Amino acid sequence: MNEQPARIDIDHLTVLYDGVPAIENLSLQIPEGTRVAVVGPNGAGKSTLFKALVGELPIHSGYVSIHCQPLGTHQDCVAYVPQREEIDWHFPVTVQDVVMMGRYGRLGWLHRTSDQDRQVVARCIEQIDISNLAQHSISDLSGGQQQRVFLARALAQEPHILLLDEPFNGVDAPTQEAIFALLDDLKKQAVTVMVSIHDLNQAMQYFDYAILLNKSLIAYGPPKQVFSSRNIRAAFADKVMVVDGTAITDDCCPPSTNKVRRKR
Repeated sequence: MNEQPARIDIDHLTVLYDGVPAIENLSLQIPEGTRVAVVGPNGAGKSTLFKALVGELPIHSGYVSIHCQPLGTHQDCVAYVPQREEIDWHFPVTVQDVVMMGRYGRLGWLHRTSDQDRQVVARCIEQIDISNLAQHSISDLSGGQQQRVFLARALAQEPHILLLDEPFNGVDAPTQEAIFALLDDLKKQAVTVMVSIHDLNQAMQYFDYAILLNKSLIAYGPPKQVFSSRNIRAAFADKVMVVDGTAITDDCCPPSTNKVRRKR
């Protein structure tokens, strides 16, 4: 266990995509154990931010530290669940195989799995309620079941920081409920969680902080402060409308079609 907190410090971060700034001059600090919604229009840099935090995209300029150490010092403390569209679901592996991949950062590719690894994998599969699917091929699963598998893989990594890129897209209400229940459990364990999300209602209701992003930082802080009309219009320009007092963007689903009712 690291003695320093699972805090993320970002200082004047710029990341290029095909030579063009996808994130520019971003600075903020994310405290340990908080839930942070990352919100912005398509192409705002949300996925780019996550990929930079796990080393999938190089940093052009600026500085990122995790656990108060330079990015990359801790190889396995950050788990990343990408968008489902980025994953090859036809790869011939079982659910159990995919979840075991979460252990490889600790094992190394040439080391054999231990009883402890298998116990961790079984626990994570059970936690996400997919034990009955353990020997199924991932290609045979529904969208919600596939999302659960990659959540279980991230949990098997035993991360201190978890990044979820649009985990609610294309999944059913029970899977959304399972994700929120998982976020509650992780908060009790002081795991820092960042979630790219389109539903502003969910961002307001279930997250401690919100990052409003459109290549550069529009606002960061408690959601009620971040999602002012002025900030939303700055992020989404003319792609925003208001329905019953709620801001809705072209990228967001209306509250009636993408809202999970649950107690905090």
